[in-house]
Parts: sequence; C-alpha cells; structure tokens
Amino acid sequence: MRQAEAAKKRRQNWTRRGTSLVEVLVVLVILLIGVFAVIRIFPLGFIGLRSAESRTFASRLAQQTMEQLQGENANVPQGVLPSSMNPATLVTTEDPDDLGMYDADKSDNKPPVYNPYFADVNRYRNIVGETVKIPLPTAAGYLSGSLYTVKFGPIFLPQAMGDPNVAHPDTSKYLRVYGPPMRGFPVDAGDANQQRGFVRRPQTYLIDYGDDGGPAQIMFSSRRPTSPARAVPYRDFTITFSYEEGDQVQAAAPFTLRVFDSDDPVWQPIQMGDTAYENIVPGSDVVNREFTRLPAMINATQPTPWDEDDPYEYKLLSRNIEPTDTNVPVYANVGALAFNPAGANYSEPTSGGQRAFVAYIDYSVLDWHILREDREVPSALVSPNGALPLKTTLNFIKQTGDIQPDQTAYQGLYPGTQSSDDIQVFDLQGNSQFIKEDPSRLGRPLVYDNYDPDPALRNANADYWIDRNTRGGTYRNGTIYINPERVPPGSQLRILYKAEGEWAVAVQKAFANYEAALNDAANFNHRPTNYNNFGQGNAAGNPNRAGELDRIYFFQNDLNKSIVATIEYRTADGEVKQTQPMQMTISGVEETAGTNGEKYAYINLAGYMPSDFVSGAWRVVPGTAKGVSLKVRVIWKDNLRAVADDPATPLINESDQSGAWRVQDLDTYVTQGAGA
Repeated sequence: MRQAEAAKKRRQNWTRRGTSLVEVLVVLVILLIGVFAVIRIFPLGFIGLRSAESRTFASRLAQQTMEQLQGENANVPQGVLPSSMNPATLVTTEDPDDLGMYDADKSDNKPPVYNPYFADVNRYRNIVGETVKIPLPTAAGYLSGSLYTVKFGPIFLPQAMGDPNVAHPDTSKYLRVYGPPMRGFPVDAGDANQQRGFVRRPQTYLIDYGDDGGPAQIMFSSRRPTSPARAVPYRDFTITFSYEEGDQVQAAAPFTLRVFDSDDPVWQPIQMGDTAYENIVPGSDVVNREFTRLPAMINATQPTPWDEDDPYEYKLLSRNIEPTDTNVPVYANVGALAFNPAGANYSEPTSGGQRAFVAYIDYSVLDWHILREDREVPSALVSPNGALPLKTTLNFIKQTGDIQPDQTAYQGLYPGTQSSDDIQVFDLQGNSQFIKEDPSRLGRPLVYDNYDPDPALRNANADYWIDRNTRGGTYRNGTIYINPERVPPGSQLRILYKAEGEWAVAVQKAFANYEAALNDAANFNHRPTNYNNFGQGNAAGNPNRAGELDRIYFFQNDLNKSIVATIEYRTADGEVKQTQPMQMTISGVEETAGTNGEKYAYINLAGYMPSDFVSGAWRVVPGTAKGVSLKVRVIWKDNLRAVADDPATPLINESDQSGAWRVQDLDTYVTQGAGA
C-alpha cells in the first residue's frame, strides 16, 4: 500500500516538473529564426513599395508634361538639341540615351569633369524654334505689350544680358527671337526688269545666286528713315545656304546681315568677313528676320515706346534671379517677354494665303532637374483658414541645408550661388499685388513666409506661405498655401522646386524639318553637316562603306527619333516612282567612328521600300523629311548613398554615387505643323 502511494506521488511530481533551460533555448532559437525570416521580408517590401510609388509619380509627371505640350501644340519647339559646355554652342554627336556627363574633349582620354548642368538629361537643353503666335496685348506701362513666358524656363542667361533695361548686343547668342522664313525670288542683279514689284512686301527678298561669275547678292525691301529717327535704324537678317566649291557643295555657317534704313532698296553682297560667296545652290537659301530687343524702360517712369509700323520688336521683362550673395551671379531667368502689340493683329501673305504672325525663340534650359509646374490658383471658395492650398506633383521637396548623398549641403535651386531659395513661385500674367505694386517685378519670385494654422499669426503681406512642419509640412507633402488677398483666384503660376531622388523631367523632339546636306553635287552622296541635316549613304568608290548605300544618315543626337519622308526611286526597268509619305525610325548607329570620333545614326531603307526598289537608285524628295516624334523623359534614383573611398572627402563626381538612374519615357507623335 505504501509503495503504491509513493509511486503515485512520484507521478504527480513528474507532471508538475518545470521546463528545462535547454528546452527554452531550443524554442527561442526556433522563434528567432521565424522572426528574422519575417523581418527580412519587410525591407524588400518597402523597397518594392517605394519603387512602385516612384514609378507612379514618374508616369504622372510625364503625362502632365505631355498633356501640356499637346494642349499647346502651336508652341512646340522645332527641336531640342544637345548643349556643349558653352550653352550657346550646339553639338550633334551625343547619344540621347547616355545619362553620363558631357565630355568636352574626348581626345584626352580623361574622365569628364563633373558639371551638373551638363550631366544626364541636362546634356539636351537647347530649345530651337519655340513657336509663338503673338498674343493679344495685356496691360499698360511697363507691362505694355503681348506677354509670353517661355515654356521651359528658367533659361540660361548671363547676368549682363538679364537686365531688362539694357538691350545687350550679344543677347541673341543665348536668347534669340526671330521671324519665320522669308520668301525669296531668284533674279539677275543686273536686270532691273526682273526686280520690279518683288520687294514691296517686308517678308520677301531678291537673291542673285552668283552663278554667272559675279558675287552672290541679296536685296531686301526698303524701310524709310523717320523723323525723329528710330531708336534702332536698321534690321538684322540671318542667312543660311549651301554653295558649290569645285565639285563639292558646302554648307555656309549662318551669319547675320545688317540692313540700314534707306529710301530705296539696295543690293548687298552675301559675304561673311572677307569671304564673298559665289555659286549658291538654288533653293538652299533660308532667310529669317531677327527681332530687335528693346530696353524695357527709358527711365524709371517711361517705358520704351514700340514702333507702330514694325512688329519685329520684343522686350525682356524678367530680370535674372538674384542670389543671396550678390557677389555670385545666377545664370537663371524665368524668360518673361513682351512682344510689340502690333504683331497681334499682323498677318503675312504667303503662297497658301494669309498667315498669322509668329515668332520663334531659341534658348537654353538652365536645368531640367528644376521641376516646373504651371498651376492656376483655384477659383473655389477660400478655405476656412484663409489660404488656398496648391500641391506639387512630387512629395519630399529638397530643403536648403539638407545633407545630400555626396555629403554636401543642398544649396537651393541654383547650386554654387549661395541662394537660399528651394521653392519659387512666379506670377506669369501680372495679376498679383506683388507685381501691381511694382510692375518691374514681373519675372521675379513672389514673396513667401512661414505658414501658421492661425491666420492672425501669419504675415498678411506674403504672397504664399510654406509650412515648415518636419512631419506633414510643405517639404514632405508638396503643399504650398496661396494668399488669396494678394494672388487672386484664376492667376497663372509657375512653381519651381527640386525633389529628393534627383528627379528631372526633360523633353526630346525630332527636328521639325530636315534638309539634305550636299557634299558631292554630282552623285548626291553626302553626310549631314548641320544639326537639322540628313545625308545619303555613300558606298561609291569606298569599299569600307559597302552595304551602306541604302541608308539615310543623321547626327547621333537624332537616334531613336522618327521622321516622315517621301522617297523617289528607280525600278529595275528604269521607271521612276515615289512612295507615299512613310514614317521611319532612326534606329541604327555606325559601328566605326569617323576621324573625329563621330558616329552617325541612320535609317536602313531596306526595311521600308517596296519590292521593286533598286539599291542605290533613290533620293529623299526635297522638303518632305519632317520630324514627328516627341518624347518626355523622367529620370530619378531610388537608391542614393555615398560610397566614396575616403569618407572624409566629399563626393564631387556623379560616378561616385550609387544607384542607377530610373527612366520613364512617354512617346507620341506631333502633327507636321507643330513646331514647323
């Protein structure tokens, strides 16, 4: 009996016995393995969410920019070209998909020096031929004229040329405004009977091509002097053409010819410096009249008057953006112009009838990484706290003083200038009190102050407010607050900012019209020589070019762009035919470089021509090659962190930053009238 009770007691003690330390450790290890496995999933999930969010924002930015371009089809530029280290100089040998740095000297075999204005998408910054139909005039006084702000400002403009009251003579190197191509009539300068009646209109000219042994000459309609004399008693015309030299045809560099006012038209030799040209290729001449830049003001109270009889005038109204440190210039100007209001109702007779008066503008975009968003102040009821919120597309706006991936402090929109501005808002139409109080402020940033939820504690004289709350403020969610007492609803605003992730939105476009570059007049075999040229393949007499006879050549910067052209060709039985206008993509690049390291892009006609096409027996019908492709490119980086070899040395080269560029492209096609 006692033994049975002892056994029962031992069993009860056994069931109450605690867990051993080994068992606890085993359980903890199993739990930790599971926890660590789950934890490892979260970073991947966060990265995936961030990547998806960035892609959504990129699509939204691309779509907004494309819709703006399509909605303002008349203002689409003729082309967007690469910049050299001097923005006034065009280059043609850049690969549009290369997001590295512009190399000004490829022959030295050294890595290019980092410059943010010539890296990644900033290599394509030259806007050529932004088309403007002169708008109706708006206000009086300083703002008198037809106002227009360039689409992709701020523009690159040296400080000496950014003073509205000084018409700097070299402005056209950076900001060129000019008229449409004029209509020329070829005549013999020695035959007065051929000249009668042809130069009565200001948009026509006569030209003697100099093919009779004499020099080439040109004549423009006369503009009689006035009393009192005009402030600018001359007109400037830019001329481009090709000329024969021996058995070769060369393209002359564009140059400007100045024509002074006179009672009667006079013949002028076509020459640049000491070089007088002869044997100009008939039909190769293109002449544009330059707009004259006038000072905005004669003095503190008197605007420079417009010439009522001459619409070819404009004023720069916006002053270069001023830095915090006045010793450091800022090469940034928002690009607000005023045109002579006489141009709003002016039209020109052409072979196709009357044509509305237009101007073309060439300029260089300062920086595609400065995000520009045009917004209209909402006309809805003012919010209860007395402010109208206006949100940017991207969150996480960069703030002055933030430490960047290269361990340097962010200096604002214009690095190296000591500017403290990281968000700027411009009034494009002059409706704000800021500009009404002083019209010369047009083109200057509106005044901002800190936002306080209590309206009584805000600066009532600020045009807009910025919420500096570090968690949910302007820099985190992209919302600025408009003061409706100073900026009325319906006002057109432009917001400039940069976003974390090195975001940029750029535009690329095939040139509106391409012309043949003639180097061999006898065989019509050639390579392009100017930025909007194309050339035909040349296999004759050059075994190294065998198989390249049926190519249309372009400069490398036209790679992946599309054109529409009509091809004239000969069949095997000698019949000459023409194709319908064909859309073709410039998709090939030469494998071997030329003597200067250049490569040409090309279209291989073999993939487009009919079956009865004979190789080598073809040409592009003159005047039919037109660019039709338009691309909006958004780039950003999801992963930005410093990886310098020496952590104590700040990074100064883009190649020292990890994280590949992410790219979002949106392509479309433009009508042949856009930017033409």
